Amino acid sequence: MQARRFARSDVSNSGGSSVTAWNSRAADMRMPALFRWRKSGANLEFQGPREVNSDWRAEAHSMNKTTRINDFVVTHRIPGYDVIKNPSRLSVAELVPIEISWTGDTGRQSIKREHGVDGLPLQDGTGIAVIEAPYDLDQNRAYIVNSDGSLRAIIDRATHRGRASFFDIFYVDGTLSFFAVASDRDIRVEVDESDGSIRRIIESR
Repeated sequence: MQARRFARSDVSNSGGSSVTAWNSRAADMRMPALFRWRKSGANLEFQGPREVNSDWRAEAHSMNKTTRINDFVVTHRIPGYDVIKNPSRLSVAELVPIEISWTGDTGRQSIKREHGVDGLPLQDGTGIAVIEAPYDLDQNRAYIVNSDGSLRAIIDRATHRGRASFFDIFYVDGTLSFFAVASDRDIRVEVDESDGSIRRIIESR
């Protein structure tokens, strides 16, 4: 089964931060979350998801359909550190990036979290799927934001296996999929990216 995701090219910004820029070329990648990094820079910090009703969510998504994600970048906790070779043998939690950023029609946006944040641009370019604190059960959460930084949907953590802890995001056979652990079981949560509703949950072991 192929997982579609955005291809990576390593760059450095003017401030010397270690970042990874992603473009929209599809790549067959099955690497674990600790190797999936992206983004940097931020003029506006998004404060995280807030509760909204379904009508507002649908309206927000409709308003942002024409906006596209550009210059999607990731900032690592330790500038310049080789997260692939990991010479200092840092823990997986320590290797999680702390900021993602991008440019939309409304300007530069970012999400910065000291407990870690990861994201994946949606295939249609109108938003980003986000996971916070992938290795902190209490802080862990997943959601989708529009290109202007507004919340589109919160991904429900409740599953038939109990509360899920999200740790990675891929496109699998064209479907946005959040990977998680629930009751010591690896699961894949397939999501409708237009509103965040769960299509199905698949156990991998």
